[in-house]
Amino acid sequence: ASVVVWGRQKMQEGAYEVAIQHFTAALDLKPGLMHALVARGDCHLKMGNEEKAQQDFAEVISKDSGFNRNIYVMIALCFKRSGDYHKAIRYLTRCIGHFASFRPALIARGELSLKVR
Repeated sequence: ASVVVWGRQKMQEGAYEVAIQHFTAALDLKPGLMHALVARGDCHLKMGNEEKAQQDFAEVISKDSGFNRNIYVMIALCFKRSGDYHKAIRYLTRCIGHFASFRPALIARGELSLKVR
């Protein structure tokens, strides 16, 4: 767990590449560690690497679809940035299926739906 703590500290400092190394080390020690996957995905997203972020977020969702409602918004952002609005909408719809009153997902889905009309 201390490796994750170091990773979060580096993340707060904006040292995303170093943070990713820490989170990857934590995942090597304990594969599937959800908090490390989420944080590593967030670092990738902040660095503009939507594909790697999407992989981490998708792994979290596949392992535990109810782990964190924000993951759906983050993976939708990955797809939105890469121009795949339909896939982003699908993830937001899945989010709303699990967390019916989650406003950020409802709003984001509405905005994206208007763009694809």
